[in-house]
Amino acid sequence: MRSARLRWFTLLLFLVATAAWWAALSMPRGTRLLPVFAGSFVVLLLLLELAMDLVPGLRKRYDGARSRRSVVREEGARRSAETYERSRSPHPPRSRELRAIAWYAGGAVSILLGGFGLGLPLFVALATRFGGRERWLSALVSGALAALLVHGVFEGLLQVSLYPGWIAGQLP
Repeated sequence: MRSARLRWFTLLLFLVATAAWWAALSMPRGTRLLPVFAGSFVVLLLLLELAMDLVPGLRKRYDGARSRRSVVREEGARRSAETYERSRSPHPPRSRELRAIAWYAGGAVSILLGGFGLGLPLFVALATRFGGRERWLSALVSGALAALLVHGVFEGLLQVSLYPGWIAGQLP
């Protein structure tokens, strides 16, 4: 059982987060997007935490379900660890570091050449396909979602023009 002090602290955090969220609603449209979006999650999570403290049996029911799932999860983790040890790459850790650096450099080059509108979705799609070993459909969907997010949030809602890229700068 949680202590009463921790419950009061959670209530105080909920009130402060709700007040900050409410104050963000009066900001100009482009400015309030991030505080309202992020604040909504904080307020909802704190409200859930308070509900689990105040509704009798809710936390126990959640913890019981979690403990049953954790047994299954531990068994799956043990099998995954065994599979990982069998299929572990023969390459030393240095090559994995170099591969990660190459991915970051490739992402930077794609953004420099294609800008955020083209380079970032391309990087996300290629990283999903080759780095994450997903299918092409998943990679293309993730690249399209990245393009929609960049265009929708930054250029649409915040009205911030992002770097267009070297190639677009060379076009007449």
